[in-house]
Amino acid sequence: MDREKRLPEVVSWRAVAGACALAATMVLAAAPEKAMGEDASEGFSVSISLPGGKQTFHRGGLEPAAPVNGLIITVTVTNTYADLPLTLPRPELVPHDGVGLSKAGESELRASSGLIFDMHLLGAPTGVRRTDKTPERTAIPRNPLAVPVTGLGPRPGVTLGPGESKGFPVNVGSWYGIRKAGRYEMSCMFNGRRSNVVKFEVLPLKILNARARTLLARLEDFERGGEDYPFMFYVVRGDGRFNEVVYRVRRGGGADEHYEYHRLAEIAPGTVPQMVTDSEKPGRVGLLVPDKRNDRLSRIFTVDLGVLPMRVSGKEVGHEAGRPPQLALGDLESTR
Repeated sequence: MDREKRLPEVVSWRAVAGACALAATMVLAAAPEKAMGEDASEGFSVSISLPGGKQTFHRGGLEPAAPVNGLIITVTVTNTYADLPLTLPRPELVPHDGVGLSKAGESELRASSGLIFDMHLLGAPTGVRRTDKTPERTAIPRNPLAVPVTGLGPRPGVTLGPGESKGFPVNVGSWYGIRKAGRYEMSCMFNGRRSNVVKFEVLPLKILNARARTLLARLEDFERGGEDYPFMFYVVRGDGRFNEVVYRVRRGGGADEHYEYHRLAEIAPGTVPQMVTDSEKPGRVGLLVPDKRNDRLSRIFTVDLGVLPMRVSGKEVGHEAGRPPQLALGDLESTR
């Protein structure tokens, strides 16, 4: 009797260009019927983790609809059998919308052998005051322009020895069209097993390969539509040797709604400022911008866009060459 356990795989796909859908079921090998219905502590388990324990991310890239940079989740699959090897399909994204993960029936979820993520915005976006009508969790759909990793047909299998774990990196930042800054939570389902939940923050900061005047002239192109957030900071190419940190803030409402544009500082090319947000005081943020010439000097800016008139202040901090301090809320100056 073969001592290796295999779980049945269901492979499904949709033809994007046509109105028809094609589904096929492929059974890789026979296995006990209870395998797919076992508790997560038996057979295998799945967990996810953020890269290097990082919890804050920003958007950026060459294309207008910039993805969240560096949001590459490690999906770890562990064979929980103490004496048997286990073969599973390789964890890869499939063309399913993760919004339905928490709503779909358990049987439908367990029938899918693909990797499906479930992401939610927690509360209000950064800079927006929470009200009684603010939902606790808002589901985030996948980016309709994103292309799944998998092609048509079965995916390669992965064999894990008894007790063995293996991690698989997945670029979730490109898979979801995250536009709003805020705090998020995410989990996944793989082969009928739910993972743990991780939480992270997407900062109101975007890196663009464009000049400031191009951003102003083609903002809707860079955001694929009008802005739906109260403010956003951008790092853009300057007219000289250095890049610029600029920001836009929404003012007024209704017919009086408009956006103000401000320059904050120059920054050396290839450098990304540190940023913190104050969830207790919406609109108050801090940025640590390394000096454009002196690698032993940085500036900490406190920008409070939640008051009128807005308040901007800055102070210099010295440090070891190329090693600025980690920015914290306690470094910001009082503004309210």
